[in-house]
Parts: sequence; structure tokens; C-alpha cells
Amino acid sequence: MHRDESWLREQYLEKGLGVPTIAKMVRRSKKTVRHHMKKFGIPMRSLKESRRLRWERELKAARERGGKQWQDAEWLREQYIERELDANTIAAMVGCTGRAVRDCLKKFEIPTRSLSEAFQVMHKARRKWWQNAEWLERQYIERRFSQVAIAQAVGCHVTTVRHWLRRFGISQRPSRAGYSYPYPKEWTEELRESIRERDGYICALCGKPKGERKLCVHHVDRDKSNCDPANLISLCDPCHGAVHSIIFEIVERITKTKLWHDKGWLRKQYLERGLGTPTMAELAGCSQATLYDALKRFGIPTRTVGDAARLRWRRTS
Repeated sequence: MHRDESWLREQYLEKGLGVPTIAKMVRRSKKTVRHHMKKFGIPMRSLKESRRLRWERELKAARERGGKQWQDAEWLREQYIERELDANTIAAMVGCTGRAVRDCLKKFEIPTRSLSEAFQVMHKARRKWWQNAEWLERQYIERRFSQVAIAQAVGCHVTTVRHWLRRFGISQRPSRAGYSYPYPKEWTEELRESIRERDGYICALCGKPKGERKLCVHHVDRDKSNCDPANLISLCDPCHGAVHSIIFEIVERITKTKLWHDKGWLRKQYLERGLGTPTMAELAGCSQATLYDALKRFGIPTRTVGDAARLRWRRTS
């Protein structure tokens, strides 16, 4: 059957079955199925789309079973032990409370994780942000961060970032990835030298002279097309790299402004981007209680526990 193009298209594209499921049906390896799909020119789904389809199938199966899929010991063991999902995330998948899932874990004698083990699982999931296609595309394409900066931010090697960029089909910039945007004709060596001369050949951040470190010319508003001398400053190589890093941007925001006092920023992060209060509190450099009070003060509607767990599941899937 796996050699029949029409059957293979029907299973993969119309029914939305994954390669492992099709491989089990035809009793062949996943590599064999992928080989025939490539041979027939069947487009492969991205990891994000595959997880979304799996999420929809599980929700549909939960509705068909009367919404009580969490009472299936085998399914519950697979989600909690093998996929390492927490009780609240499982509850959001099947539309019940976290308490109901925990009661079933206890009923079926499924060993639950300790607090330290739960934190290890959370930490492990956080370290895999580079496997999130939407996040990776936002950092590399929209925010124009280099592969090195992304690797440093998430704690992985630059080759890992490069591998997932290729896997998600995200077009990569030339090897000199620090130069994000194409520079205009006005961006000449004479202009850069005039900026260094204007600044006295000294870094604007650390004050190191040109002789000790290489001096770069930085766009203050990060718009490469804006070559107005008022928008250009001299920075040494280490400070220039720090300015373009994700961590420096967060520290810069914390030291300059109190973000929880900005209604527009709160609304954008909480409602549009769907970030949770712990993440926003970390970005703004305040406690969760302070951030929650700011949301109430500005009249921004807060999410329920179920909605928050559902959003967290969608971001990780």
C-alpha cells in the first residue's frame, strides 16, 4: 500500500495521519514511508503542524469518548510518563480540572513527579525553544537576531540552531549573519570613519579606546537603512555584540523603565502574545503580584487557570 501514491496521499494529506502511524499500518519503517513520499512529491508537514494535527485528533477522540479520556489508564500514562506533560496541561487537552487528572493518576497508581523532578522537566522544556518554529522564525526573521545570539540565549550550540532553521524551512542569511538588513548606498567606510572620529575613537558604553578593541558603528534604532549620523554611535566589538543579544535587551528595558506601568506593553504581551504572568514578571523585573495588580489597575481581563494551561500547551506543541 505504501507504494500506491493515491493511498499514501489520502492517508497523509486528507486524513492527516503521521508517518509513524502509516508505517505501523503497512508494517514498514518510517524511513521507507518517507522515501516513497519524497518519491511521489508529497509535501512533508513541519513539526509544528504535525503537533497541531495530533492535538486536534486527541481533542476529537476525547469528545467521542464523552470527554473522559483522562480516565483511560494507558492514555494517561503515555501523556504523563512518556510525553512528560503536567496534570494541568493534560486537563486543558481533555477539558477537565487538574484535580481530576491528579485523582486519576493516584487511582491508577501512576507514580507522580516530585517538585524537584517537575522543575527539571520544566527546565528541560524551556531549553528546547529552538524547536518551536514560530519562536525561532520570530527571533531570526522578524527581530533579526543572529544564529550565535539565539544559541547563547537558549543555551545550545549554533549548529543546533542552524539545523532547526533548515528543518523548518527558514531561509538563512549569508555567513556574516550579524549584518541583518541590506545596507544602503550611504553606508560607506568614509561614513563609519567619520562617526569614529566624531566619538574620539572611544566606545560609547565601556569607554575603551580603539587601540585596545575593534570599534564598530552601531545603529541606535536598529534600522540599517537609517544612516543619519545622529542615529550612529561607536561601540567596541564586545559591547556591539551585547547590544544585539536578547539578554542585553531585557536588562536594558528593566534598567530604563518600569514596564508594568506601561498599559500598552502589558496589553500587547498578555493579550496579543499570550504570555503568562510569570514570564512577564521576569521580563519586567518585578514580582507576579505586582504585575497582577497592574493588570487589574488597567482593567486588562485576566485568564482562568484552564485558559492559561491551554495557552501554555499550544506554545509548547
